Amino acid sequence: MHALCCEKCFQDRDLKFFIRKNRIKGTCGYCGATSNSCIQPKELARMFKPLIELFTEELCTSEPQGSNLPTVINEIWDIFSDTLADKARCSLLDEIRGDVSGNRIVNRINGEYEAKSEYYWVIATRLEYDFEAGFRWEEFCCHLKSVNRFFPGGKNDPQNDPTHVIKKMILLMTKAIHPGEIFYRSRVSPSNVSPKFYMSSELNAPPPEDTRNNRISPKGIPVLYMADSEKTAIAEARPWVGTIVSIAAFKAVRDLKIVDFSVLDPFNHPFQNSDIAALRMYKYIATILNRAFSTPVSSSDSLFEYLPTQYIASLIKNEGIDGIRYRSSVHVNGKNMALFDCEACIAIGSPTYFEIEKVNYKHRKHSSSMSYRVRKQAQETRPLSLAIY
Repeated sequence: MHALCCEKCFQDRDLKFFIRKNRIKGTCGYCGATSNSCIQPKELARMFKPLIELFTEELCTSEPQGSNLPTVINEIWDIFSDTLADKARCSLLDEIRGDVSGNRIVNRINGEYEAKSEYYWVIATRLEYDFEAGFRWEEFCCHLKSVNRFFPGGKNDPQNDPTHVIKKMILLMTKAIHPGEIFYRSRVSPSNVSPKFYMSSELNAPPPEDTRNNRISPKGIPVLYMADSEKTAIAEARPWVGTIVSIAAFKAVRDLKIVDFSVLDPFNHPFQNSDIAALRMYKYIATILNRAFSTPVSSSDSLFEYLPTQYIASLIKNEGIDGIRYRSSVHVNGKNMALFDCEACIAIGSPTYFEIEKVNYKHRKHSSSMSYRVRKQAQETRPLSLAIY
């Protein structure tokens, strides 16, 4: 009789639910746990089949790029438990897929011979740039900057047209913001010698004539940037030691719809989706866009660098969405939000004033060995015993 597996072998909630629903009592042959929620691995074969089809055995090379199949799968979706050893994970996945025949697996669904899970596997090349499911971000950026700025792609070039992808992703990534939810905006005093303590009215979005180019807002089009906490708002201002930072709380005054790039949960459940290839591509693109929106803005950046994210933001706005949420790159677990309607949130109460006492840096030696790449980490900043003016 083949060894049983149990729900502790997996992280995916849908697999756990399926095992509990069809459970038998026994001892897991892979993690060793005695459990009331065990199952024969072959019972999971049909669930795994579409997932396995996303991957292919890597051809023999001197420098393999892939890894064993469970590891490659977990790099995209957290399916297997991190506490399960590599050898056990490979054996379990082989048992799910079919019967071992020498160095191959006989697929129990279609009878085809496949590589064992312990070999090197990679994403199937045909799925990397599936024009129906996604587009090439780097090529899209270059196309937008130097070929066709306002109408990228076209009928004969879907590869450089993200419209169809973004519209599909919006359906999965839209979140609601309700009236009364609180967010924060900050502003740094321009001088430490004679610090400026801003009033709430001075912490609103700037007027069109003062709006600069940014990741989401083109010059002249105001966008209300806010953070999820005071700490995130301080970090996003990138203040120096001794700087006074003014922070105002803002309250949502109406129901809002935002696209939330900070949470990838809609794409983390492959067993719920019939088109796993598209799901994988959406997650890949959502990760890229979150990183693009989160990238710190530098005064030395070319205006062309803003074009891709500004275009995506305009596309989202045109779909009737009120804003975008994305992760902060300077505050761990912090999130930012940009609203297209600057009057959708209003300042409430009096501002709070903070003085920056300490700023942390995280650095590593640059590959050129001539410089260091330094990234400001401001999550350690905190309010001092400072009077509120």
